[in-house]
Amino acid sequence: MSKGVNALEIVFAMFILIVVTLVVIRLFTGIVKQDTLPNLDDFRQAYRYSQEKSKCSNLCSDYTIGGCNDLQAAYAFCEHTISVDIDGNNVPGEKGHYGVVTSIPYCEDGLYCFHIQECGCGNYILGPEACLQTMRDYLMKTVPKETAEKLICNKIQYGTCKTDPNDWERKVPGFESVELPDGTVLGSDYWWVHAGYSKICVTE
Repeated sequence: MSKGVNALEIVFAMFILIVVTLVVIRLFTGIVKQDTLPNLDDFRQAYRYSQEKSKCSNLCSDYTIGGCNDLQAAYAFCEHTISVDIDGNNVPGEKGHYGVVTSIPYCEDGLYCFHIQECGCGNYILGPEACLQTMRDYLMKTVPKETAEKLICNKIQYGTCKTDPNDWERKVPGFESVELPDGTVLGSDYWWVHAGYSKICVTE
C-alpha cells in the first residue's frame, strides 16, 4: 500500500512541476517572444510620440509607395532615430536615460522608427532584424561588406544607458528584471542583440 501511495505522490508532484514550468515558460515567452519585439502600440504614451510617428510614417511611405523596392528609402527609414521621452521627465532622447515599455527595458537615446512604426509590404516588415539585412544590401552596392557593417554600427546602437536594469540608479516602479534562459538579464540592448547587431559591432 505504501509503495502505491509513494508512486501516486511522485506522479502528482511531477504533474504540479510540469504545470508550474509551463506557466513560467508562458509568462516568459509572453514578454520576449520575437513577434512582440518591439510592441509598437505601447510607445504611444511617450512624450513627443505623435511628432516622431509622423516623421517615421512619411519615411515609410517613401519606401512602400514604390512597392518596397527602393533600398535607399528603406535605409533612410531604418537609420532614422526618434526622440521621445520614456522615463517620464518630458525631456526626449536623453543620453544615459532609460525606461520600460511593456516590461522591456530600453535606452532613451537608442530608439528608431522601427520601434514605433510598422513599415513594409506583405509579410516583409522593416523591423530591427530586417533593417540590418536591408541596410547591408544597400551599402554593399557601393562599399565592401566590412565597411558596410561599420557604417551600420555607427548608425544603429541600443543607446548609452546601462544594459542591465539592476544597475540603473533610478528604479522603475513595478518593474522586475527578467532572467533569460542563458542566465543573462533581459537588458536595454536586447532588441539590438536579438536582431544580430552585436555580431558585427564591437562594443567596449
